[in-house]
Amino acid sequence: MNNEQKSSIGGIGRKPYYDRHNDRVKGFFDIVIRDGKEKEAYEYVGEARRLKEVSGATRITLRMIVYKDSIGMISQLMNTEALIPLNKEWKDYLILYLGENERERFTPPEVWKAENMLLQQLLQNTQRQRRDEIFQRIRENGYRIEILDKNISSREIREVFEIYREAFTRYTFPLTKENIRGLITSPQTLVAVARDFNDKIVSISVAEIATVETDLGELTISELSDEATLRAHRRRGLSQACILSLIDELYRMGIGVIYEEARATHIGVNKAAIRLGFNYGGRLMQHCVIGGDKEVYSQGKFEDLNVFYLPG
Repeated sequence: MNNEQKSSIGGIGRKPYYDRHNDRVKGFFDIVIRDGKEKEAYEYVGEARRLKEVSGATRITLRMIVYKDSIGMISQLMNTEALIPLNKEWKDYLILYLGENERERFTPPEVWKAENMLLQQLLQNTQRQRRDEIFQRIRENGYRIEILDKNISSREIREVFEIYREAFTRYTFPLTKENIRGLITSPQTLVAVARDFNDKIVSISVAEIATVETDLGELTISELSDEATLRAHRRRGLSQACILSLIDELYRMGIGVIYEEARATHIGVNKAAIRLGFNYGGRLMQHCVIGGDKEVYSQGKFEDLNVFYLPG
């Protein structure tokens, strides 16, 4: 990835950074917050706020690994927007999303309410699908799913570029062929695609992998993102099949912390996550530059994202 296209997990380490494209200060703190470490959390939040003042950013978005008994204290430092429970040796710890926006970057109340209604309808009415049903449907419709090789051809780059150009009016990083090649060939990503009977790529999903080297040991996580399908091939389960293929591969790699950030205005990505057994973890207010087909009308270049995670 080039300098304009930083990791979407982003900024793992001791210092937050300014993400100019999305006009936000971003960071993922690598000190685990528990009893005796509250001062470090306070200093990290203070550093992010100072950088916000210097840069003129309209949003701060931070992530921290926090012991359950310290959540209340951390929530007093900044708004807690979402929670991802951890498992196994990290049981009783959570990843917290903290957020703080300038007033001009608040979500209008009517949009937030409409997003809530859409989410509740999906949570109540969406049935989980079995993996054999998902892949049988793919085969019957003449598609195949694969993990994309890093030696991607120029033709394949063009096909992925056309998918993103059709799906999004704007995006969290500049949509250029160079950036798309960087996304796909990065050693920190896995990419699943669906191909039609002509071998053309018509749907894509990306898993970004990051290892957080904390003061209590390593934690490897994966964020699912960059999902898109050509309109002519939607509502056929392609996105679900791509995501499921990524999850299978991540599990084979021993990665058990898997989550997704989905546009809160759009049914498709939220429905796919719920059908695959993801749990809702919260919502990120006006988190990034993104836009495309939507069922909830909203203005401006930023959108809210729903956080979903796979239970351990």
